[in-house]
Amino acid sequence: MEKITSTQNQKLKNLAKLRDKRQRDATGLFLVEGEKEIALALHNGFICQELWGIEEKLSSFCEEFPKYLISIEMFEKIGYREKTEAVVGVFKKKSSIINLHDAKCVLVCEDIEKPGNIGSLFRIADGAGVDVIVFNNQQTDIYNPNVIRNSVGTFFSVPFIVLSQEDTYKQLKDAGLNVLVATPEASMVYHKAKLADKLALVVGSEHDGVSSFWKEHSEINVSVPMLGQNDSLNLSVSVAVILYDRIRQLV
Repeated sequence: MEKITSTQNQKLKNLAKLRDKRQRDATGLFLVEGEKEIALALHNGFICQELWGIEEKLSSFCEEFPKYLISIEMFEKIGYREKTEAVVGVFKKKSSIINLHDAKCVLVCEDIEKPGNIGSLFRIADGAGVDVIVFNNQQTDIYNPNVIRNSVGTFFSVPFIVLSQEDTYKQLKDAGLNVLVATPEASMVYHKAKLADKLALVVGSEHDGVSSFWKEHSEINVSVPMLGQNDSLNLSVSVAVILYDRIRQLV
């Protein structure tokens, strides 16, 4: 365990740079803050390059990788949570080659902007038994620290890939999955649809919804009924409502 005492230490500076997407893209590395999240990353086969934090936290990890001891004051300068757990890991990104052939439930997310929403979608996917999340036209970095934070570690338990809409559709059909698009314009209410079969649920951004591509290539469009003055729910809430109704239909 190496002790770092200066904020001018080059290794510490390199660590702080990983909060920036360009550095994550250039290095293939990303940050994971928090004991639970680090433990889940390790449990799900993500490779840790090094750990940083206070001694109490570092000593709880018995794995053999470089550990750097810093003060709580120094950690507060590099952590990204409001209430720090004073431990952060540097991890390698995983390969995104995933075969959809054996999947029974896939969540397709198109152009999702907010890291908080992406994190929530991972959490819902984990709870609802989604096999794979596919991201289309993804502008926001999926490895953004706020995605991992909002996923409460489920970022590591649900495989994901980034594909074009065309490649996604081809793989879904080759795998025998039924394409169901969630859109407020649909006349069919979600619980009227048959969700228990091999299902690919497609959702779009809260601002623009799904693209014309998916509306034209879906087997069925569904909506969540709205009885008030607003026309839609938060994206992650809508996804949860539909996916948990799938569980209801399965049992």
